[in-house]
Amino acid sequence: MRPVRRSTPDAYMSRVFTIVGMISKGGMPFGSLIYGIILSKIQLRWVTTNLGFVFKRIIKNPLSLINLF
Repeated sequence: MRPVRRSTPDAYMSRVFTIVGMISKGGMPFGSLIYGIILSKIQLRWVTTNLGFVFKRIIKNPLSLINLF
């Protein structure tokens, strides 16, 4: 969030954080939609196994997510 605050002029701060809030609140329903589509096509055990590998990779290198913002 710090880079967003630094690069946003004060006049646009509330607009920017409104958009950031909408994106963060919309992430859960969007993720559920994607997860449902994946589960309808692939067996549950394969989905959970692959997500386990993804989460393990994120936990090993959490800075890769922070650097995106």
